[in-house]
Amino acid sequence: MENKSEFYELLKSAVTDDLALVKVLEKIMKLINKHSKINRGVTDEDLRSELIAYSIELIRKNEIYKIFEK
Repeated sequence: MENKSEFYELLKSAVTDDLALVKVLEKIMKLINKHSKINRGVTDEDLRSELIAYSIELIRKNEIYKIFEK
């Protein structure tokens, strides 16, 4: 059996655990904030909200941790 990273275990538990989900989102917020910038570094709050919602969907509904199981 392969050793799984701490982030993998956190991502796996985030499917059902709200606290783990918050921790995963905290870890990826830097990326979300970076990709929600528009002109001159101004944050598009609607885009930021969409990225967070999409991240939650990937984590919860699509169980994205499974792509790392191979």
